Amino acid sequence: MWLFRRFPLLALCFAVLLCGASAQQTVTLGNGTVALNGPWKFHTDDDMAWAQPDYDDSAWDKMDLTLPPGSFDPNGSSSG
Repeated sequence: MWLFRRFPLLALCFAVLLCGASAQQTVTLGNGTVALNGPWKFHTDDDMAWAQPDYDDSAWDKMDLTLPPGSFDPNGSSSG
């Protein structure tokens, strides 16, 4: 195993592959939906600080994602 001693990153990748292959989990998603109606705060870019509960997002733009009455809903119903 001289190869792993000379290339420790290769050894790490190999170990991760072995662990991942033996510890696979099955995730089953349901048919549930979540309405996105109402005002949502929106800001372009990304920053992990924005995930903090006390972060001040008062200057962010607001978007209302509520469908207008009579709009088509791909889940088979209509709005309004």
